[in-house]
Amino acid sequence: MDVFLALLGIWNQKWLSQNQIIEFCETLPDYLKQGGHATMFLAKKDDNEPVDEDNHSENLVVVCVCVSRGNRRADVALF
Repeated sequence: MDVFLALLGIWNQKWLSQNQIIEFCETLPDYLKQGGHATMFLAKKDDNEPVDEDNHSENLVVVCVCVSRGNRRADVALF
């Protein structure tokens, strides 16, 4: 989560929905890191729940999308 501290704004402004992440991967695949390296996105565990600014990890997860040999794989990192 620390990597997202550098982004301006409150935690509730930094996340993408699962659909937004999927759309990004499908429409902009050239922007994904290649060779097994991960592109990281911040997503909510539950889109219907608010983000607690004091305990942001309660409803936020890091989604890592890896591309290796043209194949995409997504992993969720819980901190």
